[in-house]
Amino acid sequence: MEFQLRQANKDDWDFIWSLRVVTMKDMIAQSYGWDENIQRSYAQESLTGKLILVYGVAVGVITFSDWGEQLHLTWLAIVPQMQRQGLGSNLIQYCQQQATKLGKPLTLQVLRNNPAVSLYRRFGFEISEQNTSDKCKDARLMRW
Repeated sequence: MEFQLRQANKDDWDFIWSLRVVTMKDMIAQSYGWDENIQRSYAQESLTGKLILVYGVAVGVITFSDWGEQLHLTWLAIVPQMQRQGLGSNLIQYCQQQATKLGKPLTLQVLRNNPAVSLYRRFGFEISEQNTSDKCKDARLMRW
């Protein structure tokens, strides 16, 4: 599925926040509880990322961080009605291309109960670290 990326801006806040709630709330609540203030803070950081557009309509968000030695995929989320249609696969390939251009490994952190773990594994990501702190014990760092 073809997509375009557009820099997010403050006018995208409602979409970004609703996307975080619909795609992440249940998983986060199961893992360590949903704190609305903390989650709003994380969602706010996504305003530095890009909206994923299909036919000009926002269907997701992607955010990267340059961690020096690696490119980190901070957040990739797609609205539920667009999941399992190949868009996630295309976006992972895009991320891998960006990391390759920079000559850096690509990393991401994912909750153990996130169904996207199987997608990441299919594209060659491996668990490189398991968070052992009580606050993030269900988080896994994956590396490609």
